[in-house]
Amino acid sequence: IDYLSSIIVVLDEHFDIQFSNQYFKSFFDKDYTSFNELIYDYPSLEIIHKIIDFSDTELTIEIKKQHFKLSLKYLMDNKIIVLLTNVTDLVKIQHSISKSSKLRGMGTFVAGVAHEIKNPLVAVKTFTQLISKDWDSSDIRQKCHQIVLPQLHRINVLAQSLNYFGKTEQASFEPTNLSQLIFDTKELLMADQRFDGAVTIDLDLEPHVMVFANSITLGQVFLNL
Repeated sequence: IDYLSSIIVVLDEHFDIQFSNQYFKSFFDKDYTSFNELIYDYPSLEIIHKIIDFSDTELTIEIKKQHFKLSLKYLMDNKIIVLLTNVTDLVKIQHSISKSSKLRGMGTFVAGVAHEIKNPLVAVKTFTQLISKDWDSSDIRQKCHQIVLPQLHRINVLAQSLNYFGKTEQASFEPTNLSQLIFDTKELLMADQRFDGAVTIDLDLEPHVMVFANSITLGQVFLNL
């Protein structure tokens, strides 16, 4: 264990350190007796308190400008083994690939958005011209309501998609009620008049299914589906 390339530490139920390997001692360069002391010096490790009920969860955190994959697992006698694997080189490679892929995808995405925006704008322009010529026509106003408003909504959705594509901030992960999130997404869709009577969604979910995720991003995924 002392010669593994991962930091290994075993904790008791009070987060007191029962065992730590040589990599732990050399990397942190301090004699810690409690993991909470370590969290105080390295706040990124505080995430452990949030995932303590999610055994086998893995996520990447940054310590001393290096990236570690954090995982934990329960042992006998309520002990917890915490494993920190250095994945700094892997993260650098992933970021490089992601950046180049995003740049390539941006060109295709923007071209598609420009094409998609042009189509609804034609409808908006056409009905604007018709209304200016005959504002008193109830038929034109009705068609404007039926056609133009959905087209404006379409442009708004595209604009939101473009804004979402350009976001770079790191998402935060929290314990999330997956069942409630799916139900809330359904209610949001059913409130949209475009789907009134046209779409039926039947859900068969276990109550209170908990996952460790970013609820906003996951909700956007469900909404897109």
